[in-house]
Amino acid sequence: MDKSGENVNNNELSLSDYIKTIYDGKLKVITITLFFGIIGTLYAFLSNEKWVTRVQILPASYNQNIDTFNFISLLKVGFENEDNLSKRLNKLQEPQYILSMFYNNFNGSINKENFFKDNNSFIKKNNNESELKTLINGISINKDKDDLVSITSTYKTKKGAYELLSRYSKYVDRRVNQIYYSELDSIINLRLKYLKKSIESNISLAKHIRNKDISAAEITEKIAESVNQIEPLKNFHTLNENSDIALGSKGLKEKIIQLKNENNMAVFNKNLVKLTNQYDFLSNAKNDKNDKVSQLITHEVSDSLIFNTNKVAPRKGIIIIMSLFLGFMLSLVVVIFQGKLTSEYTKSNL
Repeated sequence: MDKSGENVNNNELSLSDYIKTIYDGKLKVITITLFFGIIGTLYAFLSNEKWVTRVQILPASYNQNIDTFNFISLLKVGFENEDNLSKRLNKLQEPQYILSMFYNNFNGSINKENFFKDNNSFIKKNNNESELKTLINGISINKDKDDLVSITSTYKTKKGAYELLSRYSKYVDRRVNQIYYSELDSIINLRLKYLKKSIESNISLAKHIRNKDISAAEITEKIAESVNQIEPLKNFHTLNENSDIALGSKGLKEKIIQLKNENNMAVFNKNLVKLTNQYDFLSNAKNDKNDKVSQLITHEVSDSLIFNTNKVAPRKGIIIIMSLFLGFMLSLVVVIFQGKLTSEYTKSNL
């Protein structure tokens, strides 16, 4: 029993044995540690860098789009009693709504793909789908809990990350402008279409009213002839202003001719005046739109929210330190394990 206990104790290495084993294998420790350090250093310096540019953006101020917003305000003259289209017009005057258009288009995968097709300088000549996917995923826009919006781009160089974010933001700006003014044209066209139909309907009503007036005048003319009332009564303007028969058959003949020759249908339907004025106003406004509006500003970057470009990979210092640490720990395991095997082999031969 004592003998077996002694064997167990003999197989165990004391702290001094460990230190001696490590000291004896110091060359191996240094070699393995340096080997891993060199591998880590090569990886740190040869692997592709990754830079991230991030900036917070705010809705553009009302005054930055004042020309466009004033134009829309003037348009509302032609949208009287049209609640639905008026609401759509009001939305186009909201800076927050314009920022939301920028937000939605910035995240659009189709916009990103089209951007990189038009700006292939960001992709290597032998580009592949994985590289394109990495670039697409590297462009993002996010809202924090306070609804502050930030845009981000990731690229292999510091300058490239900044340029990528700047150029893509301008690309999205142009896209938003196209959608915005297309929406404005759509609203105007819908209103013009409605006004055109209303004008046509009111012209038909006016013609109907004119025909009724002509028919009534012809009947009255026959009555006037039957009672031999040829000339108008001297005082018909004051005494009989609501009675056409006071015009006499002669006056009624003239009235019928006037009614038949009258081409201005607004005489018979006063609604036509307002409708026609609105239609003409909107038609002219649509034609003058390009001269009245300016490039839409979708967002602004405050002086306090400047661009931040930082390298996120590779972290050279961390990689080198970790590789040296890993090499050192592995070398200790190897030296101690080898020392223990050597010790057991020596004892077994005694």
